[in-house]
Amino acid sequence: MTSTEDSSLAAEKQRIVQPEAKSYSNGVNHGATLGSLMAPNKTDSSDALHSTSPSPSTAWDTFSAHVNYVNAVIGSGIIAMPFALREAGLVLGVVVIVLVAVVTDISLVLLMRAGRAARTNTYQDTALAFLGTPGFIVCGGLQFAVPYLSMISYNLVAGDALPKVLQRMAELNPHSVWLSRELHIAMVTLLVTLPLSCVRSIKTLAHSALLSIAILAVLAISIALRVPVMTELEFIIASGLGPAQAIVTFGFGIHQISFSLYRSLDENVQRWNETTHASLAASAGLCIFIAIAGYVTFGKFTQGDLLENYCWRDDLMNVMRCLFVFTVLFTFPSECFAAREVIETSFFGKSQPASTLRHYGISLALVVSAMLLSFSTRCLAFVLQLTGLFFMCPLAFMLPSILFIKSQENKTFSRQNVSALLVLTFSIIATIAGITTLISDYVTLSTCSDGFQMDYCFTEVNGTKVPIKFTFLGVDY
Repeated sequence: MTSTEDSSLAAEKQRIVQPEAKSYSNGVNHGATLGSLMAPNKTDSSDALHSTSPSPSTAWDTFSAHVNYVNAVIGSGIIAMPFALREAGLVLGVVVIVLVAVVTDISLVLLMRAGRAARTNTYQDTALAFLGTPGFIVCGGLQFAVPYLSMISYNLVAGDALPKVLQRMAELNPHSVWLSRELHIAMVTLLVTLPLSCVRSIKTLAHSALLSIAILAVLAISIALRVPVMTELEFIIASGLGPAQAIVTFGFGIHQISFSLYRSLDENVQRWNETTHASLAASAGLCIFIAIAGYVTFGKFTQGDLLENYCWRDDLMNVMRCLFVFTVLFTFPSECFAAREVIETSFFGKSQPASTLRHYGISLALVVSAMLLSFSTRCLAFVLQLTGLFFMCPLAFMLPSILFIKSQENKTFSRQNVSALLVLTFSIIATIAGITTLISDYVTLSTCSDGFQMDYCFTEVNGTKVPIKFTFLGVDY
């Protein structure tokens, strides 16, 4: 543990005040129920609680935390939300998004309460405190897998979008080698993501989070402008509830950054709770908007990467393709940073800071291996399903519930553990449903339409198949 972490722990111990009327152990109220979990703990950060006007720095920290929370949710996963509605049906799909957002909110509170009980500053250290070395290893493995697979998903987004834009701009033959998705993934890796991923401090990319949210807002408006008459909708429970839940869980899985965001808010429980609730609500609203707008546009034809549905001659959406690729490429280094930190913590904890050679070596290995694995699949939604099902669900729901229960002195099935048991039950049911659907419908779920345009992008004129026309900036083309 570093000196910075020691000072943080000392500050935390000084800040916690034990109430006179109730018995606490390790700083956790063993009478906590779901209602008390979601409410701020008034014994913490009393100065902040009694402040009527937060300082400019405090307001900026809170705003930055909001931005980072929302940006963590609206990564590559948001572009697959319409596909989740296609799998689960319109109504049930929206219910899944809301339900996952609520369960995520509760599980984040459970995780932070467990961390405060153990007096720890990281997810892995909390797992170590309550589950020992096996818990530390499992938590580390999950925390590595999620950002690493996110890196692969970002490569897939770039490989899907950039060839379409180049083909439109240069009017190349659809079979040209310059339109190879592997070539574009390799180029953005060598020219953009590898150099950015080698920086030692992620603070140099901090402002990209706010820019990403602004671009996503523009994308949402663009998607809404392309909504035609609603057709081909599924208002019943469709067969893909498991995959839909896995995709949404991937999007809302932000537990790996929860402790850092908590520390950025001066470990103020009230501010952290309010920031978490508001950020998840805003993220859910944006996800639902894009999910509905995208799904009602394409119905049963909705792809795992929604941008794949738009015609190659649609210049408005070509601009959106470029902007969205920009956001994911500048989010990529953050995921690489998280994966690299897990490796450093797990294998080189006693040898810090990392030497220049080790730093660049690990970064190179992560980025290049992610690039090579990106060549093995063309389906963004399939990668998100696997990540959400096998890695994010345990990391976001199962482990926080277990850690909270372990932090209590009561029996496992006591009233104080109701919220944790509900989250744990949800995660088990979701995992079983996801695995069952994945096995029974593997071929369909792993197939996508990358590389060719949909039939609705063409019309017949005198027996000849020609692209349909679009309007962008008042110009028909």
